Amino acid sequence: MNDFLIHWFVVFVRVGALMAVLPAFSMTNVPPRVRVALALVLSLVTGPIATGPTPVGDHRFVAAVAGELGVGLILGFVCRMMVFTIEVAGALITTDIGLQMSSAFSPLTNSATNVPTTLLQWLGLMLMFALNLHHWMIAAIVRSYTLVPIGGFHVSEALANDLIRRSSVIFSIGVEMATPLMAVSFVITMVFALLSRAVPALNVFTDSFAIRILTGLSVFGMTVFLTAEHISNLLRRLPEDLAKVSSLIGGT
Repeated sequence: MNDFLIHWFVVFVRVGALMAVLPAFSMTNVPPRVRVALALVLSLVTGPIATGPTPVGDHRFVAAVAGELGVGLILGFVCRMMVFTIEVAGALITTDIGLQMSSAFSPLTNSATNVPTTLLQWLGLMLMFALNLHHWMIAAIVRSYTLVPIGGFHVSEALANDLIRRSSVIFSIGVEMATPLMAVSFVITMVFALLSRAVPALNVFTDSFAIRILTGLSVFGMTVFLTAEHISNLLRRLPEDLAKVSSLIGGT
């Protein structure tokens, strides 16, 4: 009985750590009791599948818990990169449109962020559930026990390089998502720069605000399907990314 409880608790640590940072499940709108209950249910389901020796003894138990906590947080960080990419794109779009002073509560970051970022985050959440990615991520959690058995956590140079590479592309993908707005903002800036030379009495700084916001919002609305495609591509890669990172953690 003690071995079963120890085995189940170690499984629960990995699942609970992942649920604590997983997009959608880590929102403040989701009560902590629901997250804990979901982690308990997943632990009971994946417990018989999880391989690896049951950690017997204080030192082995502490080492196993620390390792499972690390696995869950790393996998959650990989899932969280989608949110980071949306935040970069939203910040760039906000600057180009001229809505730096606007803010709205974001359910993913649990804080007030600019409006375009909040809209993109809600779009990402809707796409995640529309594509059934929440089911695939749960399946990826179960598969992680095949690739990383209990006590199989390894920190390697390959794992560090892979996480650094994934982090380095966050900004580039965010720029790609905001490129249409950046191009429009550049054109508007050039037009008003020429107008300021042709009509020196024109107050370019004040007059450009309304046109920049109106044009920016129009382009943002017309290109939202392109942004949704970028977010969908990020979401579709998540199960494969989790599997690859799990194999690196397990040293395979």
